[in-house]
Amino acid sequence: MIFSNDDMDIEKKKAFITDHNTSYVVQPTEKKAIVFKIEDVDPPTSIKGKPIPLPDNSNLSRVVDNIQETLRNINPKFTNPKVGETWRVYFETKECKAILSDMFWYCLVKIDKRPYMKQYKRDLLERISYNYVQVFVNVPKDHKEIFFENFYDCIAQGVFYSMFFSYPKSRSRLDSEEFKSKLFAIVSRRLSGITVSNQGYNNWVLDLGAGNVLQRSAPRSQETSVLPDLGNTRVKRQTRRTLQNLRYSPFVTRYLNSKRYEAINSVPSWNMRYTLRNLDKEKETDRQYNYYKKLAIETERKAKERGRVYQEFNTKIDEEIKEGHRKYRKGVRKLNIEAKKIIKEGVSEYANKLVALRAIQKEEKKQGYIPLLNNSLL
Repeated sequence: MIFSNDDMDIEKKKAFITDHNTSYVVQPTEKKAIVFKIEDVDPPTSIKGKPIPLPDNSNLSRVVDNIQETLRNINPKFTNPKVGETWRVYFETKECKAILSDMFWYCLVKIDKRPYMKQYKRDLLERISYNYVQVFVNVPKDHKEIFFENFYDCIAQGVFYSMFFSYPKSRSRLDSEEFKSKLFAIVSRRLSGITVSNQGYNNWVLDLGAGNVLQRSAPRSQETSVLPDLGNTRVKRQTRRTLQNLRYSPFVTRYLNSKRYEAINSVPSWNMRYTLRNLDKEKETDRQYNYYKKLAIETERKAKERGRVYQEFNTKIDEEIKEGHRKYRKGVRKLNIEAKKIIKEGVSEYANKLVALRAIQKEEKKQGYIPLLNNSLL
C-alpha cells in the first residue's frame, strides 16, 4: 500500500500537529511540568487502543533525520536518495510512529525496572503487536526487505534519540554502553525474537549541530605499566545455548494469539539452537589481548634497545683491545731499538745518562716543580 502526497497530508492533519517538537495531537487531562531526568519520569496513563505520545521535547523530525544518517553509513542501499525517501514515507506513518512511542515507554519502564507496572507493559506490547502487523501489511512486497532489514535498529535508535532529546540531564547515563546495550537488546528481542549482540549502537549517529555526539575519544581501557592480576578477574566461561523458534516474530505471534486465527498453524514451526555472544567475556579477552600485544611490542623495543647498547659496548671493547695490541707492538719495537742503541753505545754511556736524569729529577723535586720526566728509562 503506497500513500499519495494528498493522503499523507490528510493523515498528518489528523494525527500530528505542525510543530516538529510534538508527535501527536493529544487532549491532556492535566498539565504536567517538563521532566529533564529519566529517573523522575512518571509515565502517562495508558489508554487502551491509543498510543501514548512521546514527550513534547522529543523532537521527532530530528530523530528521523539522525536515523537516516545512520542508515546511510551502515547500509549502502541508502546512499540512493530515492530509497531514503521511500523508507521515510513508511517510517513516518501513523502506525510506525505509534510503535516508536509505545516502545519508548516500554523501554523506559523495562530498563528502570518498575515491577508494579506489569499491566502497563502488557498494554503497550498489545498495541505494538497490532501496529506492527499493520505496518508489515501496508508496506509493499517490493519494499519490505529494504524497510524491515534494519527495522529493529531504527526503532532502537528512535527510542534512544527521543530519550536523549527529552531528558538532557540524564545524557551521561543514556550515553553509557550499559544503557545502550540494554536498550538495543530489549528492542531487538521484541521485534526480531533474537537478542542481537553485535553492538550495533556503536554505529549510531546523533548530530546536534557539531558532529556525532556519541563518538567520544575516551580510551577503551586504562593504560597500566604493571601486569594486571588477571587471575582474580574471572569471567563465566560457559557457553550460552538458546533454542529459538523461527515461526513468527514475537509481535506477530502475540497478535495472532490475541485474534485466535485458525490459520495460525498454516506456517510450519521449526527450532534453531544458537549461541549467544558473551560480551563480558569478549571484552575481557580483548582487554587481555590488547595488554599483551602492547607488552610484546614494549618487550621487543627494549630487547632491540639492549641489543644496540650491547653492540656499542662490544664495539668499544674491541677497539680498546686493538688499541692495546697496537701499543704493545709499539712498545716492543721501542724496547728493541733502545736495546740495540745501548749495545751499540755501551753500558757505561747508558749508565751516565741514567745518573744525569736522576740528578735532574731530584733537583726539580727539591725546588717544588712538577717533574716533566718519567721513569720509563730508569
